[in-house]
Amino acid sequence: MKTKQQLKKYLKQLNPAGLKNARVTKQINPERASYFTWLVYDKGKKYLVKIAKPDFDKKEAIVLEYSLLKHLQKTTIAPKAYWLDPSHYLIIEDYLEGKWPHSDPKKEPSEKVIKAMAKTLARLHKIKPPKEIALKQQSYPKPDDFERKIREIDKGKYAKPILDKTGFIKFVPRIKRFLSFAEKASRRKRQVLLHNNTYLVNFLIDKQNKARLIDFKAAAIGEPSFDFGNIFVWIGWRKPGYYEKYKNVFLREYQRYHKYPGLAKLFSIQMLERDVASFTSELKIANQMKVKSAAVKYLKSAKPEWRVELIKKQLEDFGF
Repeated sequence: MKTKQQLKKYLKQLNPAGLKNARVTKQINPERASYFTWLVYDKGKKYLVKIAKPDFDKKEAIVLEYSLLKHLQKTTIAPKAYWLDPSHYLIIEDYLEGKWPHSDPKKEPSEKVIKAMAKTLARLHKIKPPKEIALKQQSYPKPDDFERKIREIDKGKYAKPILDKTGFIKFVPRIKRFLSFAEKASRRKRQVLLHNNTYLVNFLIDKQNKARLIDFKAAAIGEPSFDFGNIFVWIGWRKPGYYEKYKNVFLREYQRYHKYPGLAKLFSIQMLERDVASFTSELKIANQMKVKSAAVKYLKSAKPEWRVELIKKQLEDFGF
């Protein structure tokens, strides 16, 4: 159902969630999203209709998302789900009012917003994972897989000079040892329910400064810090020092609502892995660029020297 007319016909014929005469307005999702997302009005209330795109290779994720939203429906941290149509990979859920934490790209999220996100994640992690839903176990990358990825990136025209200039390749053995250590540390900890896709675009901050989560299609189980890294890496590369500035604020607020032992160390482990993953992923993207000037501009803005120095310091902090 790519068009407004197709969706209107679907709603009128099936009347899901009592939306037979609902007004379909517009698509509101970015072009690169996995779903077609429509905003629908009915009797003064707003709903979202999400339909997996034909080329989305994990269409069962929309079924997972619906199941998780039903599991969380008594909370206020996620939208309420009303309808699942597995044959069309379609769900209907509440439309949540709010702004992204980074709605102004020139500003970092405030301390209040950081606390709001920490509180919401703490509340999520206290909820027992549903036994009836098969959730994957989140884990750190396998060391050999990481090395293969770097060797492949090193063959690229645009990334290779950056790897040579920064000396990143020489850190590969140390990063492999760190990844083995990280996985063992993580597996020894109590598992919680993870959102597992906590980029800032999946948080909404309402007028009362409460944070709510959307997009649960990647939900998993694991130790809590798997839900922390993407919040800080996304901003951290744009504004150096952000992670260090707000790490303790975030952790203190989180632990007010969810006591979890050894969280500071787990958080630092997760940040190093995210820093490495972010840097290597951007190099991979640069290799795929067709226009040399665009690639050069991209890599220059990414400040590779600073980023590799940060990774080096983090490795040293863990004794690698």
